[in-house]
Amino acid sequence: MNKGSISYEFGKDYVEKWVKAWNDHDLNAILSSYAEELEFSSPKICMILGENKNNTIRSKEELNTCFSAGLKRFPNLEFRIIDFAVGDNKVTLQYSANLDGKSLVNVVEKFEFQNELVKKSGVYYGTEQNLE
Repeated sequence: MNKGSISYEFGKDYVEKWVKAWNDHDLNAILSSYAEELEFSSPKICMILGENKNNTIRSKEELNTCFSAGLKRFPNLEFRIIDFAVGDNKVTLQYSANLDGKSLVNVVEKFEFQNELVKKSGVYYGTEQNLE
């Protein structure tokens, strides 16, 4: 492991706390692990913010706006961990997202850390499945 790299234990703890914060819809807990200046990419940003935005956010303030709108849009949002890997200051997390109780999507998200805060994150979505 490179000097300054995050440990497997840190990654495991991060994943568990991050998923719990989302499932509790605790925006402050979610945002607490992100750096003030960051790069967050997701194809859902335009859909959630409904603005003339690209799919990348570059500040914690913008991330707050996006995540807050997402939690309002999907009040029953629930994540379940499928698997994760830790290495070279990165955590790659595979999880399922139950958006509204009617559909499920598999997601892969990669988090890159600097000083134990997320500096860069990219989200990749699989095909949505109907649960009904």
